[in-house]
Amino acid sequence: MNAPVHSKPRAVDWEALKRRITEAIEQTEAFLDPNRPDAATRVPPSTACDSGEAEGDGLEHPTEVVTFALSGQRFALEIRYVWEILLVQRLSPLPGTPSYLLGIYDLRGQLLPIFDLRGLLGLSGATRSDPAWAIVCGETHSEFLVLSDDTPEVGEIAAGEIAAPRGMNRPWTRAMTADGTAVLDGALLLSDRRLFLDSEDPAASGNGEGEA
Repeated sequence: MNAPVHSKPRAVDWEALKRRITEAIEQTEAFLDPNRPDAATRVPPSTACDSGEAEGDGLEHPTEVVTFALSGQRFALEIRYVWEILLVQRLSPLPGTPSYLLGIYDLRGQLLPIFDLRGLLGLSGATRSDPAWAIVCGETHSEFLVLSDDTPEVGEIAAGEIAAPRGMNRPWTRAMTADGTAVLDGALLLSDRRLFLDSEDPAASGNGEGEA
C-alpha cells in the first residue's frame, strides 16, 4: 500500500538491533526461506486519510478500520495506520526483552518487532500459538506488528456508532463503539516508547498512558 509521506520516519538503530538478534536468526534460518507459506493481505488505502479527514477525540465521519481481538475484547485501528494483515508462521525470539515483545519478524527482508499488546492493555489470556494473525502497523512505512487472536477484518465505523470511552483507562483508547469495540488512537500507539526497539528502557512509557 502506497501512502503519502507526511513526516520524517523515526530513526531506528538497525545495526544494534541486528547484533541483538544474530543468534536468534541463525537458529531460525528456515524461517528466512523466501518460499515460506505466509498468507498476507494487503490493506487498501484509506479514503478517509486521502480526503484529509480532521483528527479529534471523536470520529466525525464514517471511518475505515481494521478490527481485531485480544482476550475476548475487540479493538479497531484506523486503516491509515495499517499496512498489511498476515499470518505469521514463525518468528525469531529476542532474548532479554519485555514479555510483550514476542520477537522479530522478517517481512520480505525487513526486520520488524512483533508485539502482544495484551499485557499493556491490562488483559489476561493465553499466549500465542503458531501460526498467528498479525497486523503490520505504521503510517508512512511499516514499523511493527501486533498480534490478534483471530483473523483481523476490514470494516467501517459510522460516526453515530461511537462514544467517548467513559470508565475505560486503557492506553491508546480513543473511543468506544455501541458493540463495545475499543477504537485505538493510531498516533498514540505508534509514538509509545514501549514499542521502540531503540529505547534505552523499553518498559518505560513516554506516551500512551494518558486519556484519549
